[in-house]
Amino acid sequence: MMDNEFDRLCDVHGFSKVASILRSYLKPCIGISLKTGTAPNANNSKLGGDPGVPEDFEWPLHKNRPLDFLVQINLREVPRLDSVGPLPSDGMLAFFYDLEEQPWGYDPADLSFYRICYFANSTKLSIAPRPGHPNNSPSLTEKSIEFWSTYSLPGMRSRAWWPILEQIAGPEREINVCAYDNLSEAIFCATAPTKEGPRHKIGGYSDNCQGDMQLEAELVMNGLYCGNGSGYEDPRRPELEKKCEDWQLLLQLDTDYTSNLVWGDAGMIYFWVRRQELAKRIFSQAWMTLQCA
Repeated sequence: MMDNEFDRLCDVHGFSKVASILRSYLKPCIGISLKTGTAPNANNSKLGGDPGVPEDFEWPLHKNRPLDFLVQINLREVPRLDSVGPLPSDGMLAFFYDLEEQPWGYDPADLSFYRICYFANSTKLSIAPRPGHPNNSPSLTEKSIEFWSTYSLPGMRSRAWWPILEQIAGPEREINVCAYDNLSEAIFCATAPTKEGPRHKIGGYSDNCQGDMQLEAELVMNGLYCGNGSGYEDPRRPELEKKCEDWQLLLQLDTDYTSNLVWGDAGMIYFWVRRQELAKRIFSQAWMTLQCA
């Protein structure tokens, strides 16, 4: 982002005095815009419809029910931003989720409700309808995807937010939270095809609706239940918390009524992966959660 545009947005939203501090926290990310109309073929990025999959694909199940297909991302179509994380430069990422139950992600005994599949060869895929679905119709109406490069600021309530709060708000920790959220949205949308809309993104900072997802990811993926305080009070927490920064936001999907994406009470869903596993194209140990206000 150009410095003058960033400074202008900080001034508009009342943060001109701390613009230099906020600038140091900017992180590149990739915005996702959903467009009416189907993807040209099985190899293109899209939301909904039926996925493009290889011949030997086995549809993922949760409690013996086929998961719903959410979105597929052809990594050749994604702008190259190394600081987003070590994304593969090619292949297809396909995301599946249980849209019927919409689990939250805090129970390690119930982690089959989502799946991220990586297909190294994105040119040899064929459309596959969800098995057992009435009339083989997809759960979400198909929409094509447009990607764009942009920036993000740490979401309030996130782990990355606390250092910012200490620097810009002082010991009183008083800040206009609505103004900060508006600034964050304005920065994200500055290069978007439309200047407002859902915050669908790849990489960057998460826009938290609730608390620290990186800690929850590490606890849950190590077998600790986080639906109450037991996981957070476990004696293993201090050692596990040292690994929180390994977790990288992979995909965030906002509530988007025009695309029939509704997560709880106008919330978001988030897919996270450890940086070292992302570099090795390993997605079997990724973690997903849903948050809402």
